[in-house]
Amino acid sequence: CDGTVDEADASDASTWYADTDGDSYGDANSLTVACTQPSGTATNSTDCVDTDATVRPGGTEVCDGQDNDCSGAPLSTEYDDDSDGHVECSVDAGGWDGSFTTGFTSMGGNDCDDSESTVYPSAAELCDGQDNNCDGTTPSNEVDSDGDGYVSCTLDAGGWDGGLTSGHTSMQGGDCNDGQSAQNPGATEVCDAIDNDCDGVVDGTNAVDASTWYTDSDGDGYGDTTSGVVSCNTFTSLITTGGDCDDTNSAIRPGASEVCDGLDNDCNGTVDGTDVVDGTTYYADLDSDGYGDPSTFQEGCTNPQGFVTDNTDCDDTATLINPGATEICGDYKDNDCDNTSNTCGLYGTLSASTRTALLKGEGAQEYAGAAVSSAGDMNGDGNADLLIGAYRNSDNGQYAGAASGEVDLANAPIEVYGESAYSKLGYAVSAAGDVNYDGYADLLLGANEDSGSYSTAGAAYLMLGPISGSTGAATGTKLSGVAASNEAGTSVVGGGDVNNDNYSDVIVGAHGNSNNRGQVYLWYGPISNSASLDAGDVVISGVTANDHVGYDMALAGDTNGDGYSDFIVGAYGDDDGGSGAGAA
Repeated sequence: CDGTVDEADASDASTWYADTDGDSYGDANSLTVACTQPSGTATNSTDCVDTDATVRPGGTEVCDGQDNDCSGAPLSTEYDDDSDGHVECSVDAGGWDGSFTTGFTSMGGNDCDDSESTVYPSAAELCDGQDNNCDGTTPSNEVDSDGDGYVSCTLDAGGWDGGLTSGHTSMQGGDCNDGQSAQNPGATEVCDAIDNDCDGVVDGTNAVDASTWYTDSDGDGYGDTTSGVVSCNTFTSLITTGGDCDDTNSAIRPGASEVCDGLDNDCNGTVDGTDVVDGTTYYADLDSDGYGDPSTFQEGCTNPQGFVTDNTDCDDTATLINPGATEICGDYKDNDCDNTSNTCGLYGTLSASTRTALLKGEGAQEYAGAAVSSAGDMNGDGNADLLIGAYRNSDNGQYAGAASGEVDLANAPIEVYGESAYSKLGYAVSAAGDVNYDGYADLLLGANEDSGSYSTAGAAYLMLGPISGSTGAATGTKLSGVAASNEAGTSVVGGGDVNNDNYSDVIVGAHGNSNNRGQVYLWYGPISNSASLDAGDVVISGVTANDHVGYDMALAGDTNGDGYSDFIVGAYGDDDGGSGAGAA
């Protein structure tokens, strides 16, 4: 009773949705509540576009850029993936109703390659190996008919995008004959009446088998190099051998003899060079003493700077050594180049019979000379003395051994004999320098089979100077081997200052120690009391059985320049470099 019949607030009124396009599907955003259905409405609200009857739930998808079936997206063929204004599908007769790609006011269809923006209907055909205008054919000039990797057209700036001929990793353009694989821009030009490299010139000067032709005005068989013409043609008036540096003179050409005449006869670029046949031989005189080096010479027409005609210098780096120099005694040089030292020093091959002196053992089987050494100046007379080992000398028992210095061994002013039979004193001998720093030279003597401590343990005896007459080794300082069969004293070295304290040091080798591994014992001076060798300052031990470390030793000077004496130790049985290779 409000004066209105069946108004919108009726409890059983229905909701009606606008159906503008009359496809029976309404717009959910445009509704009317009424007891009766208004004109132009529908009962459902699922139309996604109410202005186009082709767009509705269940509608047929067509190529128009719209979601015709309201599924949430158009077909994938309705996207312009390469932004060239064309999609893959054929546009519906009703036209394109969807959004446009940036830069385009409409959208075309039938794009045959939607991943390439240069490919679409009506596109200009490019030399890139693709069907740019989508007419279903590739232009003939984009086909490599002869399979040489080149096509006839000039490649597009964007490069080749089509397929490749088998065996090629890229495709090039500019083929001037696509029916002949040996003819393309990358081919080698040869003399065959064909433009092999497609440069527009047949048998050009770049042909690899073209000849260079020269004029030969003087008829000597060599042409003027500056007149060269490269051609595949043959010229009867020209020759193919060049190199003539003067084509007006037949005596001047490559191969002619160079003579001293102020001309480059052989055309090698040098006038009167070192190859002249009538020149003088000159020898290098580096030290400018007027005498030349016979091993360094050259031919020439004039005397070069630093050369002479003499070739008798035996040392061209020393001005005072030449055939006219005076021999200087004691400098170990052949000053006058006569290949002899005259009365100075030793030279050449000599016989031991030319000896200055012969120091003979006292008797048979003494083995005098098995060990020798300088002894320093034992008696202070300013002359160096000699130390000679005779380890089988029997003055104090069979093979007790002995060591002597100076003159004839039978009358040596000093003799040191072994402590007991078979000790073999003198098996190794060495000057010991000045171990106690008293101004007298000392001696170091090895007795490698001494058995005073253990059987053939060996020992070394330090004999402090001054010494005179005949004396037993027992009067010296005895450094004894530490175990049986050590053979300490097989090698001895003295005279070095290993710790740089002004006292001479001594080194004793015991190559038989510890199953022939060997040991070396270094004792720093001064030394005054007898002791076992292992009580010394440094012990160097072999690593492996039968290394024989310490079988031989020597002072090595100062090898690293640090002011300390160095020494070298031999280990003839070491196997690091192979069985029995040895080491030091």
